[in-house]
Amino acid sequence: MLNIFCVGDVGIDTYPNEHKSYIGGCAYNVAFLLNELGSNKVTLIGTLGLDRWTGKLIEKIESHNIPFIPLKRTEDNLTLKITHTDGEKAFGHFEDKLLREFQWKTSEIEKLDSADLLIAPYFEEIRPMVDSIIDLHGDKVVLDLHEVKHISLERFNELASKVKILHFGNKFESDEFYIRTSKMSDVIISITLGSLGSELFINGVKYDCTPLVSENIVDTTGAGDAYLSRFIHGYSNGETIENLLEGSNQYGAMALTYFGATPGSQL
Repeated sequence: MLNIFCVGDVGIDTYPNEHKSYIGGCAYNVAFLLNELGSNKVTLIGTLGLDRWTGKLIEKIESHNIPFIPLKRTEDNLTLKITHTDGEKAFGHFEDKLLREFQWKTSEIEKLDSADLLIAPYFEEIRPMVDSIIDLHGDKVVLDLHEVKHISLERFNELASKVKILHFGNKFESDEFYIRTSKMSDVIISITLGSLGSELFINGVKYDCTPLVSENIVDTTGAGDAYLSRFIHGYSNGETIENLLEGSNQYGAMALTYFGATPGSQL
């Protein structure tokens, strides 16, 4: 059993067309799904806005029995809100100073010391928060780069030399590049490719898996988080690479069949 900390954002996904809102955020999604999969001890550490959504978010987290360490700072911080309309996502209702100028407290850093794995997203707004973790505990970090936006090749190589696993959702270089990087940096590179399946690069070797096609696609939100959750679950339990990839693809496809990033997430 590993002690896993999911670090990052806790927010809401709103769907105006459906008049519904769901708890979300990469850190929450992965923490919830890993907790559901079992076999590891999972803790959520996330920034939490202070507004009309705060109580609902805490209540939802508690209802799923997820250990939660909220990172509160000032009274004017608002909850991160992502609005989903016709397949497009828009960020809003968010005081981003909380993340852009984030400073860890000593007591919070001390809690991270006990982790076996630290899973964190790396979207632009949250990088100051996550960079501090990489500097301290890079060899424990699973970094979700999403679509690798706004990251230079130089920075990518630097991250690859520091962290344990890099996970992202599109290819921006050739197979040869990822083969060379995984061999030289000893980093595991996981790539999801939507309808094209997924790829994995370990110790200079490429593995791939054909996609599991879902016939009932309702919402693509959280599919990447579901894949990563199942991947970490299988990885921590020593699954074969074949089972690891197939199970992760299946779990990611399952997330396409319901609204919201996780089951039971409606607020």
